[in-house]
Amino acid sequence: MSLSSAGHAFSDILRSKPKLPLTFQTFASHILPLLLCYYTTAVLVLLPRTQPIRIILLPITVLAVFRAVLITDQALDALKHLVIFLITVRTLEWTSQIEPYRRQAVRYSFNKEGLGTKAEAVPEYSNLFMNALDLVCSLRGVGWNWSRGLYIPPDTRPTGSKVRFLASTFMLFVWYTFICGTLHTAVKSFSPETIGSSSGGTTFDPSLAPLLRYTRSSIIATLTAFVIFNFMHCGYYFGAFVSIFFLGHDPSQWPPIFDKPWRATSLKEMWGRRWHQFFRQSFVFIGRWFGFVGGRAGVVMGAFLASGVYHHIATFAIDAEVDAWPTLVSFGMMGVGILLEAAFERVTRRRVGGWVGWLWTMAWMMLWGNLMVDAWTRAGMLGCSSFLDQVAPVKKAVQWTVEGFDKLLHQ
Repeated sequence: MSLSSAGHAFSDILRSKPKLPLTFQTFASHILPLLLCYYTTAVLVLLPRTQPIRIILLPITVLAVFRAVLITDQALDALKHLVIFLITVRTLEWTSQIEPYRRQAVRYSFNKEGLGTKAEAVPEYSNLFMNALDLVCSLRGVGWNWSRGLYIPPDTRPTGSKVRFLASTFMLFVWYTFICGTLHTAVKSFSPETIGSSSGGTTFDPSLAPLLRYTRSSIIATLTAFVIFNFMHCGYYFGAFVSIFFLGHDPSQWPPIFDKPWRATSLKEMWGRRWHQFFRQSFVFIGRWFGFVGGRAGVVMGAFLASGVYHHIATFAIDAEVDAWPTLVSFGMMGVGILLEAAFERVTRRRVGGWVGWLWTMAWMMLWGNLMVDAWTRAGMLGCSSFLDQVAPVKKAVQWTVEGFDKLLHQ
């Protein structure tokens, strides 16, 4: 079966059932049971000798997943589908876990290379139910024994003072919100009738010569990457501020999520350290199943294909007719690139790095990133309206600049 036909089959499964509108009643009957199953599994995985109970609970959770998928809401469908995917994968992982998870919150220090190292332990929560709540919300696993090998980027914020840390976090939230709104406006301004609209359109302008066409699409893809970079910072710093100010979290529970991805000198460094690691555990869990067949290569490819499925789900929620293969191929080729780097290192006994490694990384990311972003713009994902667009006071100036540049390309 080709990737294209597999993608169509996957999309057909998601389309096959009649949908129900999101109301208080449908939330209580279709969404809440899934959340309760998810939380119950989290409680059980913290207790010894509970795997048989988790196995019994798993079919009920699966049924709750199918019921939750039936609920639709235009504004929340993408987020809902992504949350359901993560809940499903994490529940499967927790069900397969034999030994209980342990809460081991730590403060982090950093060596001269910027690698996170454990400095001192913070007493773990004694409340089982608070630990379970932290587990269901902790995607990276900061402070948990299951997140071994997790890279923690250096934190430039003043972690020694909550007041100063909160002030710094709030200022960063405002900054990233402003930049995200500005860049989002820039992307949409390249073609307000297509890319900048919910109907969508391609980034590859057929009216341009090939060199100009791919230069234009590469600029759009790069700007889109920075939109995502800034958007995720917005949400993360908002969550950090609320959790520390209102819930009493320690600043060490909210370390940075990115580490200057534009400085990556290999694909392994890009995806293993410099890009965010929110879904690392879930994707690697899926990848391990492929590892039974393909060894380490199977784990790598399985993890990136799982990432492709995850990102296609978000696209599908916006446009049910969009093809899955561009997203699956784009993420799959990231896995291929990492395997090529491993082969290079075995043959030459030299690590990929330096300025040559940087050129290789950026070229590979740009090549397949173009295909990925084009799939998103065709679905109208980047044309969706957002309050962030209204935050940028330079919106008109950005539109005028980008539209002028685009007209110059078409002369």
